[in-house]
Amino acid sequence: MTRAVHSEFTEEWLLKAIDTVSFCIVEDGAVYAPILERLEHELELIRRKDDVVARARRNVELRNQRLSQALP
Repeated sequence: MTRAVHSEFTEEWLLKAIDTVSFCIVEDGAVYAPILERLEHELELIRRKDDVVARARRNVELRNQRLSQALP
């Protein structure tokens, strides 16, 4: 039996899923806690990846500023 794997989640989809699972936990108990933890982990991975890109852009910008100041 083949199981489809959703390898790319969007931040929006994850936030909606977190809301839904959180509601289920409040209503039905902690049985859904592992799902919430997985969703939160996936969200953190997306946000961390975005942070890396933002930091890289900032580093390139600073490098360009240093290079432009070094030119006579």
